[in-house]
Amino acid sequence: MKTNAENQKKYRENQLNKGSKRLDTYIDAENSKQLEYLVKEMGLSKRAIIEILISTEFTRLKCYNLAKTKKL
Repeated sequence: MKTNAENQKKYRENQLNKGSKRLDTYIDAENSKQLEYLVKEMGLSKRAIIEILISTEFTRLKCYNLAKTKKL
Protein backbone atom coordinates (compact mmCIF):
# COMPACT_ATOMS: atom_id res chain seq x y z
CA MET A 1 0.00 0.00 0.00
CA LYS A 2 1.35 3.40 -0.98
CA THR A 3 1.63 6.31 1.41
CA ASN A 4 -0.12 9.63 0.83
CA ALA A 5 3.25 11.18 -0.02
CA GLU A 6 3.91 8.50 -2.65
CA ASN A 7 0.46 8.96 -4.16
CA GLN A 8 0.93 12.75 -4.25
CA LYS A 9 4.34 12.38 -5.91
CA LYS A 10 2.86 10.09 -8.57
CA TYR A 11 -0.04 12.51 -9.17
CA ARG A 12 2.35 15.45 -9.62
CA GLU A 13 4.52 13.43 -12.01
CA ASN A 14 1.43 12.50 -14.06
CA GLN A 15 0.35 16.15 -14.22
CA LEU A 16 3.80 17.21 -15.43
CA ASN A 17 3.76 14.46 -18.06
CA LYS A 18 0.42 15.80 -19.32
CA GLY A 19 1.97 19.24 -19.77
CA SER A 20 0.24 20.84 -16.79
CA LYS A 21 1.94 23.64 -14.88
CA ARG A 22 1.64 24.16 -11.14
CA LEU A 23 0.15 27.45 -9.90
CA ASP A 24 0.55 28.28 -6.22
CA THR A 25 -0.52 31.78 -5.22
CA TYR A 26 -2.48 33.89 -2.77
CA ILE A 27 -5.56 35.83 -3.84
CA ASP A 28 -7.58 38.55 -2.16
CA ALA A 29 -10.17 37.29 0.36
CA GLU A 30 -13.04 38.83 -1.63
CA ASN A 31 -11.86 37.16 -4.84
CA SER A 32 -11.62 33.88 -2.94
CA LYS A 33 -15.26 34.23 -1.86
CA GLN A 34 -16.24 35.00 -5.45
CA LEU A 35 -14.37 31.95 -6.69
CA GLU A 36 -16.11 29.76 -4.11
CA TYR A 37 -19.46 31.16 -5.26
CA LEU A 38 -18.62 30.28 -8.88
CA VAL A 39 -17.59 26.77 -7.80
CA LYS A 40 -20.92 26.27 -6.04
CA GLU A 41 -23.09 27.82 -8.76
CA MET A 42 -21.35 26.25 -11.74
CA GLY A 43 -20.58 22.88 -10.18
CA LEU A 44 -17.01 23.01 -11.45
CA SER A 45 -13.63 22.82 -9.78
CA LYS A 46 -11.58 25.90 -8.97
CA ARG A 47 -9.11 24.78 -11.60
CA ALA A 48 -11.81 24.53 -14.28
CA ILE A 49 -13.22 27.96 -13.46
CA ILE A 50 -9.79 29.61 -13.47
CA GLU A 51 -8.98 27.97 -16.81
CA ILE A 52 -12.30 29.14 -18.29
CA LEU A 53 -11.76 32.70 -17.04
CA ILE A 54 -8.23 32.85 -18.44
CA SER A 55 -9.28 31.41 -21.81
CA THR A 56 -12.25 33.77 -22.06
CA GLU A 57 -10.19 36.85 -21.24
CA PHE A 58 -7.39 35.76 -23.57
CA THR A 59 -9.86 35.34 -26.45
CA ARG A 60 -11.52 38.67 -25.68
CA LEU A 61 -8.19 40.47 -25.66
CA LYS A 62 -7.01 38.79 -28.86
CA CYS A 63 -10.25 39.80 -30.63
CA TYR A 64 -9.96 43.35 -29.29
CA ASN A 65 -6.37 43.66 -30.50
CA LEU A 66 -7.26 42.19 -33.89
CA ALA A 67 -10.16 44.63 -34.30
CA LYS A 68 -7.96 47.51 -33.21
CA THR A 69 -5.27 46.73 -35.79
CA LYS A 70 -7.82 46.39 -38.60
CA LYS A 71 -9.17 49.88 -37.85
CA LEU A 72 -5.76 51.39 -38.57
